[in-house]
Amino acid sequence: MYLRRGSQSSGKRVRLWLLRFFLGMLLLLCSACHNAEALKPEVLLTGLEKPRALAFDNYCRLYIAESGSGRVLALQPGTNELIVVKDGFQGLTDITIDRDNTLYVASDGNGGQRCVYSLSPAGYRNLYCDQLEGICGLSIDRHGCLLIAESGSGRVLRIRETGGVEVIRQDLPSPKRVLDIRGMLVFVCDCGLYANHPGNINGLFTQTPGTYDGIAANSKDGSLYVLDALRKRLLNFDANGSLLASFDCAQAGLDDITALACDRDGALYAATVSGDIVLLEGSAFRPPSERPSLPQQHG
Repeated sequence: MYLRRGSQSSGKRVRLWLLRFFLGMLLLLCSACHNAEALKPEVLLTGLEKPRALAFDNYCRLYIAESGSGRVLALQPGTNELIVVKDGFQGLTDITIDRDNTLYVASDGNGGQRCVYSLSPAGYRNLYCDQLEGICGLSIDRHGCLLIAESGSGRVLRIRETGGVEVIRQDLPSPKRVLDIRGMLVFVCDCGLYANHPGNINGLFTQTPGTYDGIAANSKDGSLYVLDALRKRLLNFDANGSLLASFDCAQAGLDDITALACDRDGALYAATVSGDIVLLEGSAFRPPSERPSLPQQHG
C-alpha cells in the first residue's frame, strides 16, 4: 500500500512538473511572439538610391540624403510626394536641420574635400565649413549650435552661431554620430556609445560590443534609439542611459538599415540600403496621431 501511494505521489509530481514545463514554454512562446510583433515596418517609399541619412524639420517634413544620386529630397507628410530640395552633392554622409529650418549637409567627396553645406529655407546653398577629417555626422544641440563628429580625428566640434569653433571631445574612437538629448551629449563610435553627462565628461554610456551607426532621439520622452549594424538589432535606451529593449531587425525584415529619425510625435522612421523609407510601428513605436499643415515648400 505504501509503495502504491508513493507511486501515485510520484506520478502526480511528474504530471505537475510537466504542466509547469508546458506553461513555461507557452509563456516563452507568447513573449517571443510579442517581441517579434514589437517592430512592424510600414513601407512609405521604395526605389530610392542609397538613402544615407534622415532628418525632420519643424513641420514634420522628412528630409532624405540620397547618396546614390547626390540629392537631398523632402517627403511631404501624410503623402508619398517627393520634392528635390538640392542636387549636385557627392558622398553625402549626414543631414540635420536647426530650429530656423536651415538644412546642413555633410559631403565626403566634393572635389576631394570633406565639408558641410548650409541650405536656407529658400534653397540657397553655402559652404558652411570645410577641411574636415573623415566621415562627418551632424546634429543640432539644445542651444541651436551645429555639432560635427569627425571620424578621422576623433573629435566632436561645436560651431556656434557667432562662427566660433569649440572642440567638445578629441579622444573618441572614430565617432560617427553625436546627439544632444536634454543636455546630455551621446557619441556613437565603432566600439560603443559614450556620453558627456553633466559633471562627468568621460562617462561611458554602454560597453555592449557592436558596430553602432544610426541614432535617433524621441523628443517627447528623451528616449534614444541606436542601431547596432553588427548584430542587426535596434536598441532602445531611456533618458538615463538604461537599456529598455532590444529589437531584432532581421526578424522584421530590416537587416539593412542605414539611418534613423524620430518626428516630433515620437514616431520612428528608418532608411534601408535597398532604397526604402519605413515607419516602425508596434508597442514601442507609435505612429503620429496628427500632422501639422505645411508652409510653402523649398524652391
